[in-house]
Amino acid sequence: MGVNRRKIVDGLVSAGLSENEAIGLVESVEAEIKSTKKASLKKRGAQQLLGGFAAFFIGLIITLVGFGAWESGATGGFLVVAIVPMILGIIEILLGLINLIRSAV
Repeated sequence: MGVNRRKIVDGLVSAGLSENEAIGLVESVEAEIKSTKKASLKKRGAQQLLGGFAAFFIGLIITLVGFGAWESGATGGFLVVAIVPMILGIIEILLGLINLIRSAV
C-alpha cells in the first residue's frame, strides 16, 4: 500500500477518531482490499483457463482436420499444424492455474 499505515492511523486520530477506532477502520479497509484482490485473481484465473482450453482445442481441431486432409492427399502433401494456438492455450492454462492458486492463498 502506498501510504504508511501509521500515518493513516495518525491522520484518522487527528480527525477525531480514537486510536482503536482508527486501527479498526484501517484493518477493515485492508481486509476488504485483500478480499477484492483474491476475487479478482480467481475471476481472471477462471477466464484464462477457459480461454486457454478454447485456444488449445481450436488449434488441435485445425491440426487434426489438416492431418486428415494431408493423409487423404487432398492438400497435395501440405500439412497444416496449428501449433501457435495450442502453445498459447497451454500458456494461458498455466497462467490461469497460477492465478487460481494465488487467489486461494
